[in-house]
Amino acid sequence: MSGMTGNAPREAFVEIDGAPVHTATWQPARARDGTPVVLVHGLGGSTINWHLVGRPIADALGVPVTAIDLIGFGRTPLAGRRPTVAANAALLAAYLAQHGPRVVVGNSMGGSTAVHLAARHPDLVDALVLVNPALPFTGTRPTPRAVRNLAVFAAASIPVAGAWMMDARARRIGATEVVDSSLRASRVDPGTMDQELRAALIELAEWRHTNGVAGRAYNDAIRSLLRYLTTAMPADVTAVEAPVLVVHGTADDLVPIAAAHAVSQRRPEWEVAVLPCGHLPLLESPGALVDVVTRWLTGVVAASG
Repeated sequence: MSGMTGNAPREAFVEIDGAPVHTATWQPARARDGTPVVLVHGLGGSTINWHLVGRPIADALGVPVTAIDLIGFGRTPLAGRRPTVAANAALLAAYLAQHGPRVVVGNSMGGSTAVHLAARHPDLVDALVLVNPALPFTGTRPTPRAVRNLAVFAAASIPVAGAWMMDARARRIGATEVVDSSLRASRVDPGTMDQELRAALIELAEWRHTNGVAGRAYNDAIRSLLRYLTTAMPADVTAVEAPVLVVHGTADDLVPIAAAHAVSQRRPEWEVAVLPCGHLPLLESPGALVDVVTRWLTGVVAASG
């Protein structure tokens, strides 16, 4: 059974501050007492990125697990909003204010957004799991592959022109190559991953570019992320009160593992788990990610009890 069919969530739009937000929720096979989980995707991602891990996490912990499409990503429209780190953290805060505190799991930009949220709303975050989070730069020498990836991000972040270049590239190479090149940059092999999930990513990419939202949202989000990493994020790392697990892949060419070790030196009580994968363990090593996250969360619950 494929990952998409076997792990299909209930999809719905919820209204947050008067605007629609797309969500995907997995209910556990057997419910138990515990804090529900919210999953937050990274730059260019969507709820689909979590399809291989959403139901296994729900079943292992016995709690509902909900993935959220951030502003301008997945199927959540811009609706007059800007997809900045601050705006998306505010969206998450509004969601949690409506539905109650959660364990927040964020990948890449979603991890940075989760730090922003937890630093400002400690009452809404019971625990924080950062999966290959975008983190402040460490000054380590990047690999040649990382340099190529950084060059792409730099071009995409150019005001106005970056969005135009991304849209023009998408028209030139098509949705399939847009998705596959993004997967390869994250060390995920498009040929060996779950093919139904890959097809869903391609269909979503085609829909987003047809609706003219992809380039604009990506451009705004990456510029905001780069500003956050170099300004407020170090102070926010210091301010987080919730228990934190950092999961990082050893072969990450987008955020070097040195960044995870550096943040753990600043916050030695944060636990760091290392996996032999790239930037997207939720797609590349979903079983290993589910195992390390659920074991840690079970321990956190036991310790707090």
